Amino acid sequence: MSKLRTSSSDNVSTTATGGGRPPQGPPPPQKTQPVRAEVKVGRNDPCPCGSGKKFKNCHGVNEG
Repeated sequence: MSKLRTSSSDNVSTTATGGGRPPQGPPPPQKTQPVRAEVKVGRNDPCPCGSGKKFKNCHGVNEG
């Protein structure tokens, strides 16, 4: 039974050293999202050219 028990000194030593892992450098920089200058027009929104048609039937025909 004594082999199955762990002493409290073992737990303290692993937590004090970070669990045995070597210290790592600074965290990687977070990725930033690109800033959109224009508002994206939906397919079924009115075309911004002012024709009164849906965007998909006017200038959105050539969109891929």
